[in-house]
Amino acid sequence: MGAGVSSMMGMTGEDGGQRTGLGDLPEGCVAEVLALLDVPEICRLGKLSRVFRGAAAADLVWEKKLPGNYQYLMERVWGETDSREDLSKREIYATLSRPNRFDGGAKEIWLEKYSGSICLLISSRAFSITGIDDRRYWNYIPTEESRFQTVAYLQQIWWFEVGGEIEFCFPKGTYSLFFRVHLGRVSKRLGHDPLAPNTSMDGIRSR
Repeated sequence: MGAGVSSMMGMTGEDGGQRTGLGDLPEGCVAEVLALLDVPEICRLGKLSRVFRGAAAADLVWEKKLPGNYQYLMERVWGETDSREDLSKREIYATLSRPNRFDGGAKEIWLEKYSGSICLLISSRAFSITGIDDRRYWNYIPTEESRFQTVAYLQQIWWFEVGGEIEFCFPKGTYSLFFRVHLGRVSKRLGHDPLAPNTSMDGIRSR
């Protein structure tokens, strides 16, 4: 498509005059079309010409890609601040597409880069776990395998319960909930022998 579009720009007609091409389209019209496309397509088409580059940066394009509660997300991530008022909608989308910590670093939220779906990750420190403060049973171990750099390591216990609450404004939609539990000792990198893990994805994801 890129080659075809490029060949339509800057061509001359039979009478020697400049032929109209896609580069002559009004930027607002191009932005309306781009708003109907997926994020990767918007980024690719934004490289075609100056008009497409300007249209791909328009607020009306990216506001349609942001979730309905994006202002709430900004408040949870940045708090009450006026600095975000200077950001374009594309800059807000790019910022929210990166992992953002909140609630004292115990939770992490980001937008799935291509679909704009909301993803929420919760650390074990944000849950109420039986005996978690008793070092005879539990310990927090640093590891690069966790996005929070630590995991709650169970040394021994007869029983335990895990409880927690999520106070968060999710937009209307369908969500998937996952827990991550690693059965067995942690890896050799942490000074322990590995056992075959039983692992599932963790977090909350919209779809």
